[in-house]
Amino acid sequence: MNKKLPAAEAKTLLAHARDAMANAICPRSGFAVGAAVRCADGTIVTGSNVESPTVLQSACAERVALLKALSDGQRAFTHIAIIAAKRPAVPPCGLCRQMLMEFAPELIVITADAAGEPRQRPLIELLPDPFL
Repeated sequence: MNKKLPAAEAKTLLAHARDAMANAICPRSGFAVGAAVRCADGTIVTGSNVESPTVLQSACAERVALLKALSDGQRAFTHIAIIAAKRPAVPPCGLCRQMLMEFAPELIVITADAAGEPRQRPLIELLPDPFL
């Protein structure tokens, strides 16, 4: 099981997610989200949500970051930070929880509370009975 990051490192990962959020494409919802996944080798890969005109084909920031990392050859992940402009402590949606579980079952999910302080939880707490 992965361990929680020290607060300073968690804040740094949240900052990467916040920077990624600037690239969000969300003309319909206006709900910009950024994510930063930390790979086992320390590499950080970011993603932002991308809305498609046909909303069903939109991609959440978490999946974008994970898919970018996977397509770059990464296979082991330790943490993911997620941040949204309009809502603190935004967790991954159900589809993202399932996909993250499939590729990184021991992932620690980091969100920020209203004061910007990191909150860290194992992914299994967010999806206690995954379909695997």
